[in-house]
Amino acid sequence: MSVEGLIVHLDSNSEGCEIVKIQTTYLDFISRLKRGSLKGRIKFRIHFNKKYEFSLERGRFNQLQLLDEHPLLLDYVEPIVRVQLISAVADVAKIKEAAQRTAFEVFNKWRSISEYTLMPLDTFLAKSYGVLMEAPRSFAVKLVEDVNREGEILRLGESSPKAAGSKFYPPRVLLLDDHYVIAERFWVQVLE
Repeated sequence: MSVEGLIVHLDSNSEGCEIVKIQTTYLDFISRLKRGSLKGRIKFRIHFNKKYEFSLERGRFNQLQLLDEHPLLLDYVEPIVRVQLISAVADVAKIKEAAQRTAFEVFNKWRSISEYTLMPLDTFLAKSYGVLMEAPRSFAVKLVEDVNREGEILRLGESSPKAAGSKFYPPRVLLLDDHYVIAERFWVQVLE
């Protein structure tokens, strides 16, 4: 069964799901299905191949989604570029607030600016030059635009040597409410 097929089946037929086992290459969950050929308490295993990242916990979830576009995927589908601090920062609090706001606008709750900065933002902004962060290009461009409204203090730098995702199977994200797995391929096995 495909993950997409499972999602359609669960959307109209499930009374809730619970992750019961998490392993390196798969997760198991139980769902109580109301009708159809798979009726009652059914255990599913979702396998994932070439996992990039995950944030999973055992417990209940309500919605299962498999997406090709999501803020979590920017790290794997966009070039990673450097953002450089090129002058002294007069109002650290204002710049910090603008940077955090931009991160929330681009990534929502999924990532924070601290995941990209090379040191704590407060510490770095006390300097007057250097590489502030390495981040996905769309975030870096927006950050430079937003922060530089007060005067030019940031500049886009070179691309980082960090590699993006595979050219053959772009990464996808499997969302289970607020938890996720980023991998290249997913498939489902019915266990019981």
